[in-house]
Amino acid sequence: MRSTEHEFEDGMGHLKAGRWGEAIVLLRGAVAREPGRLAAARGLASAYLQVKDEEGARGVLRELTMQMPMCAEGWRLAAQLEWKLGQYDAAMKILGTGLELLPHSEVLNRQKSLFWGARGKEESNPRNEFRGLSGMREGSGTRVERDSDFLDRLAQDMRLLETVLNSPGEGDLGMLTELEFKLARMLENQPYHADRQLGLAKLQVKIGSIGAAMLSVQRALAGNANYVEALRLKATILGKMGEVDAAIGVLEGLIRRGMDWADLHYQVAELENLRGKKSEARSHLYSAIRVNPKFERAKEMLERCAA
Repeated sequence: MRSTEHEFEDGMGHLKAGRWGEAIVLLRGAVAREPGRLAAARGLASAYLQVKDEEGARGVLRELTMQMPMCAEGWRLAAQLEWKLGQYDAAMKILGTGLELLPHSEVLNRQKSLFWGARGKEESNPRNEFRGLSGMREGSGTRVERDSDFLDRLAQDMRLLETVLNSPGEGDLGMLTELEFKLARMLENQPYHADRQLGLAKLQVKIGSIGAAMLSVQRALAGNANYVEALRLKATILGKMGEVDAAIGVLEGLIRRGMDWADLHYQVAELENLRGKKSEARSHLYSAIRVNPKFERAKEMLERCAA
């Protein structure tokens, strides 16, 4: 059976080569296996647009926001799609819904400002902006100066930082470490900026600085104690530190507060399975599938737990 990563990589390869049908089949499989994967959902929506299936693209991003309602990037992508299609009121309505859940999100507030400023012009794609920014490293000046300017922009712009954090693979460890240093220095003057601290914590997890990531996510929560995405990352970090019981406690606390989400149940199931609690893992997998009957990865894990 093809793995999620292979489906994603092959699907993106077909997308770049203009083989839209093949891309849709593979990326649809990747999204089904791993709901909430931003890059796969974005690629699938793009493929649908190439074959003029606007409703297909809308459905992908609508499902993404339902599965991960506390992920600002999902709301931004859904709003950008409507803007691209000329549905400006719908785009603003989607952003408004996202901002009701995440009122302090720099990503969503910045996007709202861009929409108002554009007044009917298509908003630029941050991934293209990221590629253009990367070109700075091939321009004038010394390599050190170009790299420093490049990383300064990444540290300052949350949209571009999210592009780095959501990119598959480890990336250039030296560059990521330097980016971490710049972002940490920036936060010395605003230690409780929840969004930036969360971005720093994600970056630290990506480069393997788990202890530092825990400190950063705690600062994010000091700035916003109800920051669901930060609480979920805290659970992930606790799991990596071997504190599985504490990680489960954080996630079950979110579920008790009414966040009956498929991916949350799946995350708990992974941890329960890790500590050998097969029955508890199965219970959460059943809940995940009840919420999202198309959650293939949960079904596969349920089969493994039943074996």
